[in-house]
Amino acid sequence: MTIHGATAPRASGIYGDWVLVAIGIAIAALGFAYRGSPPGAGSVIKAEFTLVPVDADQLACASNRQFETLHCAYVADGKSAPLTDRPVVPAVTVARELFFVAGLFQDPTLAEYVRTHRNKPQERFTATCQIRLVEHVDDMLVRFRGPAFTPAEPGWVADVQSCRVPPPPR
Repeated sequence: MTIHGATAPRASGIYGDWVLVAIGIAIAALGFAYRGSPPGAGSVIKAEFTLVPVDADQLACASNRQFETLHCAYVADGKSAPLTDRPVVPAVTVARELFFVAGLFQDPTLAEYVRTHRNKPQERFTATCQIRLVEHVDDMLVRFRGPAFTPAEPGWVADVQSCRVPPPPR
């Protein structure tokens, strides 16, 4: 229908636009659902930690809590906790996420890398690890360098499953 040279909108065109919008929303919702829910306790995820060899001797956490069978090398007042062969230590990913990781420097690949690079204690490297999330905490104390522990931002306590360190670029 034309009114003074203009074409009136068709009802079926408006309906078609709404159908396209509805289809777009449905596709977006399916894509979001397909991503899955955020990881939680028990999930195994990949994390890329940025480290230096000297971190093996300097990173530590302090807490009076135990996370499953995992614990820090120190209790909250900074005194040594019961010995563990896989202490929890703070570690930061390349994306700047903080994790509290048990067994990081005891992983055979990472332990070997640190051992063979002791002569370059400040040379940064990336360790790609599979870690199992144990518990999200917001009351951890950490030490990155020096003797003092400071409150940490919230993060996941995790247990190392395996790590790999790519060879340095040539």
